[in-house]
Amino acid sequence: MPKIFFVRHAETVYNIENRFCGRTDIPITENGKSTAKALGKTKVFDREFDFYFVSPLRRTSETLQEMYLDKELYPIISSDITEIDLGSWEGTNKDSVDQELRKEFLLGNYTPPNGETHEDVYKRLKHFIHDISTRYPSNSSILVITHSGIIRTLKRMYNLDSKKTKTDNLEYIIIDI
Repeated sequence: MPKIFFVRHAETVYNIENRFCGRTDIPITENGKSTAKALGKTKVFDREFDFYFVSPLRRTSETLQEMYLDKELYPIISSDITEIDLGSWEGTNKDSVDQELRKEFLLGNYTPPNGETHEDVYKRLKHFIHDISTRYPSNSSILVITHSGIIRTLKRMYNLDSKKTKTDNLEYIIIDI
């Protein structure tokens, strides 16, 4: 089965400002660029992958580009790995919302007003993984640059440290499907 390397995008201004960032399309910071370059030189990522995926949001494609500045890549853009729609929480400071609701949101038990449900994210991600398992060779190595909501959902799907709700920039998980 294919091996998928899921990586959360590099740092953005919203990360620094402690703001919720779902579908807002913002770039990565200079620090994000340098840390992405460094990640691309690590033992795990200093290699060729068979396929590259990014979400439609530029912070994922910029992260991939910075990781592999010396390579001409043509990533596949997939909306299935786009960040969760945060509804009325979008762009707000994380400290400004009810912290009990925020905790429940991070655990997958609460949807912000006008936001996307965790079940919908789960369905998108399940579709993405099924698509890879049926369309790509079983010995493929695939790099996916995505978002914290996708990483949290993967952790719940595969019982991987699902109690850790914070996902750091450039945190990654590797899944054999």
